[in-house]
Amino acid sequence: MYKSIRIAMILGLFTSCMQVNLKDKLSFDGQDSSTVNHPNDDVEVTYETQFIGTRSMNVRYGDYKFMTTSLMQKYGPSCQSTINTNIWNQYKVFGAVCDIYDTTESCNNSNQANPLVLTSTMRAGRVIKTCEEIAMNNSCVSYFLGEAGLSASSTLNSKNLLKAYNVFYPLSDTLSEEQELAFLNLGDKFTNNNDKWKAVSLALCVSPEWQIP
Repeated sequence: MYKSIRIAMILGLFTSCMQVNLKDKLSFDGQDSSTVNHPNDDVEVTYETQFIGTRSMNVRYGDYKFMTTSLMQKYGPSCQSTINTNIWNQYKVFGAVCDIYDTTESCNNSNQANPLVLTSTMRAGRVIKTCEEIAMNNSCVSYFLGEAGLSASSTLNSKNLLKAYNVFYPLSDTLSEEQELAFLNLGDKFTNNNDKWKAVSLALCVSPEWQIP
């Protein structure tokens, strides 16, 4: 059932608000819009990266270790298999900032001279796939809500949205009007409260800012 939720809709409603914040932070010199093909899926997603594309200011994105650790902290052990398959084992996609003490086979030595892990179509596709699979796992979403002090029966309102938002962005004291409206509009697409929170979780998971250490 939840697979019917279109990631394009969620990206359109929410991540554009997140990118407004990125635009304020980054020096932009071009636009880069990519179409992502989901592995083993026939869904095409237009993933806008106009503020974080390969032609934008160099931004050091989190490598496979950072991404794995961050998502495990937010979604718990029930998501370990999904996260390991899509991120931990995809070090060539997510990069690995190595040093002389890191001798693990999974360390991508090519990044030793260039610690910048840039966004890419393949990386974006892997993140989206991971977040979709997490959203379809009730245990993962329940863990996320627990981290926010919420449950699947919690009302989708301004106060609770900020609690969920703080799991990914703990330093934020408030949501902008645009962000809050995007979340509420997203929630309005669903009648079941649990599905509302799954959609919120998915929107936060695919948002780009938390991926920058």
